[in-house]
Amino acid sequence: MWYLVERYTPSLGHAQVAIAVSRLCALAAPEVSHVWTVLIPGEETCLSLFTAATAAAVADANLEAGFAFTRIIPAVAFAATALPRKDNEP
Repeated sequence: MWYLVERYTPSLGHAQVAIAVSRLCALAAPEVSHVWTVLIPGEETCLSLFTAATAAAVADANLEAGFAFTRIIPAVAFAATALPRKDNEP
């Protein structure tokens, strides 16, 4: 299943987000896969897309990496190229 992680990042710059994403990718549990992260500086927002069995697994990986988040919500991802399907997707 896909999960979108929303972060409010008023004090994080590009370099700090890059470091946090690297930490997250290095520490994430095997059942949690980081797909991408985008920083929106003008909105003080950072969004990350993950695949995982549960939102709790995504939360645990982010907490372990020390990358604070505002919320985690189920998502449906679309791209110009096909993204891998998860077992529970139609």
